Amino acid sequence: MVTGADVREILRTASALPFGRSRTQLVEEAVRAAEDVGDAVLLTQARLDLHEACHLGGERRKSLLPFSQVLRDYDAATHHFSRALTDRVLWQSKWAASTLTGFPEVPLGHTEQLLEAMEARARAAGHGVQAVAWSRVNLTWRVHGAAAAQEQFRRWRTLPRDATSDCLACELSATAELLHDLGDDEAGLEVSARVRCRDVTCDTQPQRALGAALLPLVRTGRLAEAADHHRRCLSGVRGRSLSHMVLAQNLLFLALTGNEARGVELLQSQIAAIDVITYQLEAAVARLLSGATARTGDGIVLTLSDGEQMSAEDLARRSVDAARREGEKFDARNGTTTVSERIEQVLAASPLPHVPLPA
Repeated sequence: MVTGADVREILRTASALPFGRSRTQLVEEAVRAAEDVGDAVLLTQARLDLHEACHLGGERRKSLLPFSQVLRDYDAATHHFSRALTDRVLWQSKWAASTLTGFPEVPLGHTEQLLEAMEARARAAGHGVQAVAWSRVNLTWRVHGAAAAQEQFRRWRTLPRDATSDCLACELSATAELLHDLGDDEAGLEVSARVRCRDVTCDTQPQRALGAALLPLVRTGRLAEAADHHRRCLSGVRGRSLSHMVLAQNLLFLALTGNEARGVELLQSQIAAIDVITYQLEAAVARLLSGATARTGDGIVLTLSDGEQMSAEDLARRSVDAARREGEKFDARNGTTTVSERIEQVLAASPLPHVPLPA
């Protein structure tokens, strides 16, 4: 018979693994075991671990079910939620809001309802609303663009941090990304400097900050620093896959700085681990491969995750079509053209100064 001690041991073992499929499978086993044990608190802890594993392990769609089960029990007060458990529920609510926004088939009203409930739960627990305010900035930014989010962003910066705020590294990195999107590369690089120099870090940092800084560094003439950031992005995840966003950022950097061949090598090395394709990644792949074929001719062949071989030219066309289809879905859901405009900006991006990379 499985005991609570067995479940806790499975969760401890899983926590020592890097985020990815192996960790997620082990936590799924713990959830099933916790259901058999019948300990409501332990089951909630296991479901929160599963939500975390799926979210940080690249299976965000899968993350929604265990977290919705946790929220159901939290709102119904089916068992005692300690202060630590309450704080964790509120913390991970931010991930759920971001995940919902990232699927065009989910109406925006669902995300807005989640944010309203998130604020009510935070206030009831005696917390501030800084984390909720950032989630609202992020929603507006993704749907309407950076300029439309500026007023919410200014209000957010006046709110004090609390126990449910993003870690400082992620907060600085996200602020820098918004500033870059607003066209202020110098301010963005200044904000993210503490993260990029590893003064503050977390599970996803500094890789995300390094990736977001690549093109701003090139645009501001800091080519050697950009090359170093690219190297650090890759060395920081040696032996495991890059996140979709960081991979897209590095592929686009290589595509625009005269390093198409290195970009094709990076894409081939990561392609087997790509299980969910985002429009950002599709657009970056398309821009990289169109540039590579223009430079070398159509002699490049890539092996896809299913073993199929495809020419770079054909994969570029497929990626363009996929990115545009996804953009149309988001625009239809959002009632804006923001996502399609972002995609077209990547596809039409002009070359930047060449960045020499070490062999």
